[in-house]
Amino acid sequence: MYLIVLSHLFCTYLGRSVNHPASNGDGQCGGTPARLCKTRYNTTAPMYGVSLTSGQPVTIVQKFPDLLQQVVFEVCESSECDVVRGECTQTYVPYLFLVIPLGPVTLTGQDYVLVESGCVCKPKYATGAPQEPNIIP
Repeated sequence: MYLIVLSHLFCTYLGRSVNHPASNGDGQCGGTPARLCKTRYNTTAPMYGVSLTSGQPVTIVQKFPDLLQQVVFEVCESSECDVVRGECTQTYVPYLFLVIPLGPVTLTGQDYVLVESGCVCKPKYATGAPQEPNIIP
């Protein structure tokens, strides 16, 4: 019951009633987005990156078809959030790859390189630290 009331309030906030055509009939408005930022999945076999340990550029070893280091990643499709006023920002996660440092060095080793992992919504009017309320004595 509590969830239905919250759903009804949320739908009302969006300007839809639970009897609206976008409603799916169970007290939920079906037109609401599941996520705040629209994203799409993609796959790639990256050839270059920046080492998280050294900060230096590295070549990611790709030797088709024997050694193909593929990643599935999620990228932002929009710069604006749905429902909340804010900005969609790309997030990254470290992946462990077999790499060769750029330059005359031919040593092969494993290293972490950042790869896109998703999107987060950063509200436009959020502040970094909570503000103290003005208290008048």
